[in-house]
Amino acid sequence: MTVFRKALPGERDQLIDFGNYVFSHDHRPHDFKAILPKVYGEGHEIESFHFVAEEEGRIRGMIGAYPHEYTVAGNTLKTRFIGTVSVHPYARGNGYMKKIMQMIDEELSADGTDYAALGGQRQRYRYFGYETGGIALSFVVDLPNLKHTVGPLDESISLVPVEADDDTLLDQLYTKYLTRPVTGRTRAEFYEVLITWGSRIYAVFEDVTCVGYLVLSDDGRRVMETQLDDCARLPDVLNTYLNWYDKHAVTVLVRGYETALIDVLTPMAEDVSIENNLSYKIYNYPKVLKAFLELKQQHEVLEDGAFVLEVEGKGKMRIEITEGKVTVVETEDPSDWVLTETEAVRYLTSPEPLFRNVLPAFFPRSWFPLSYGMSALDEF
Repeated sequence: MTVFRKALPGERDQLIDFGNYVFSHDHRPHDFKAILPKVYGEGHEIESFHFVAEEEGRIRGMIGAYPHEYTVAGNTLKTRFIGTVSVHPYARGNGYMKKIMQMIDEELSADGTDYAALGGQRQRYRYFGYETGGIALSFVVDLPNLKHTVGPLDESISLVPVEADDDTLLDQLYTKYLTRPVTGRTRAEFYEVLITWGSRIYAVFEDVTCVGYLVLSDDGRRVMETQLDDCARLPDVLNTYLNWYDKHAVTVLVRGYETALIDVLTPMAEDVSIENNLSYKIYNYPKVLKAFLELKQQHEVLEDGAFVLEVEGKGKMRIEITEGKVTVVETEDPSDWVLTETEAVRYLTSPEPLFRNVLPAFFPRSWFPLSYGMSALDEF
């Protein structure tokens, strides 16, 4: 008999061992304590957000639904990141994932979660109401780009590796992090988040002054996150990095709301791609739409307008911007536009409206797609 339940206190080590076994069997050796310390590091309670399928006292399936809060343009959003989706290789095809995802959906529907996110095969998770969305940009910058734009190395710029015990320096970097448009990390977890999946942290100095940080992927080929006091200094920072570490090129990951970085990178980079960020399921449409419309309003002028949107299964809401004030409230007024859950994520948050005429003629064209997306380091 299969029992589906929340993990129990004291099962922490068993959960981690199971995840390590399944992912190591399917991919490459995994040590979740090391690669996801923000979730599985020592001292973290994980049982309360893991769901399992158990047979004869042994875990045969597991999914984590990691809870977090984010501040988006002053709005606090409760989120869940779905991850460590694991089914024992000898127990597949029994519907464990389907049942556990249903359990998670029931909990998230009841506990005030505003939206959930995950990575994975698109259609596989669409069955549970998730759809690819958000906007992620990747800029490829190489040495010839920098040679013809910034010239020789700026000797005032240096990069200093940051370790866990560099408390004073991490305090400075955390203060800079808090100036980002989307935040959600506490100081206590800041370092563990920045080393997700083996990433490495570098403090950026101009002479003796710390002016920001870069987070590089484990192979050094991607800038996972950058925060600088002056974004215009990024070309010099990248020039220093590529020359110091003998790299020909680096890919800089940027989210759609990081417009200052986009303005600097667009005229310089060799190439740019625009992609979906993750797969999302929105539980509280009024709250999420208000937050991300206000975020977009920080870097774009949004025209006045109003309409009633209906999302099937989620109700109707009146979305209005009048003289810069955003309001999104539930309503019983007739619908102007009716979307399924997956259509709503695609049309409102993904790059699709940039390339296809999917918005109604009456629609305020500047509103969507939203400046929606999470830093790669916050993913599960």
